[in-house]
Parts: sequence; structure tokens; C-alpha cells
Amino acid sequence: MEPLTDGEKLLQDALRESAELAESQKSRIRGMQATTVIQNVYVGLTHSQIQEHEERKKRPKRKGKFGDGMAKLVTGDEFTEGVKEHNKEVERQEEAKTAREEVARLYKEAMKQWTAQEKQRLERNKKR
Repeated sequence: MEPLTDGEKLLQDALRESAELAESQKSRIRGMQATTVIQNVYVGLTHSQIQEHEERKKRPKRKGKFGDGMAKLVTGDEFTEGVKEHNKEVERQEEAKTAREEVARLYKEAMKQWTAQEKQRLERNKKR
């Protein structure tokens, strides 16, 4: 429909611009809604993973050869030897852990001494 006057032409142009602006805003809103949906899905998945991880931390750790809580037949040389071997392995692991902790402690002490000596050396060099 052709405008009959200049006023009608201006009004039609304004109406067209308004419609384009409204369509542009709708498009942006749809994009923001899609982003929000995707973020909510991601947050939900991450939350469930964190919750599962925390629950796993709270569960008691298995101990012993058959630490699943189920009944076992505990007679026979094979079983008792297996338990003894397992206990020896646990002791070896504990000793290794203690040794590593001792090495780490000695390393920290040595680093403290070295740091103090290095600081003194740098101060002497600054005085020169």
C-alpha cells in the first residue's frame, strides 16, 4: 500500500523500524534463554558430579583382604597365607609412607636453612 502523504510515509517507516527492532529484541531474548538453559544443564551436571565425589569420600574405605563386608569361608592355609601376605604388604606401604614423610620433612628443613643462608648472602652482597 502506497502512502498518500509524507506523514503516512514517515509513520510507515517508523512502524517498519519498530517491527525490526522488536524482532531483533526477540532474537536476542531467545539467544539469552538458550544460553541460560545450557548453563543450567551444565551446572546441574557439575553439581551432581561434585555431590557424588563428596559422597564417595565419606564412604569407609575397604580394609583387609576381603573388605566388602560379605561373609567368607576363612579356613584353610591358602586364605590364612593370603591374609598374612596382605598384612605384610600393608605394613610395607605404611613404612614407605613414613619414610617419604621423613624425607619430605628433612627436605623442608634443608630448604629453610638454605633460604636463610641465601638471604644472608644477598644482604652481604647488597652491602658491598
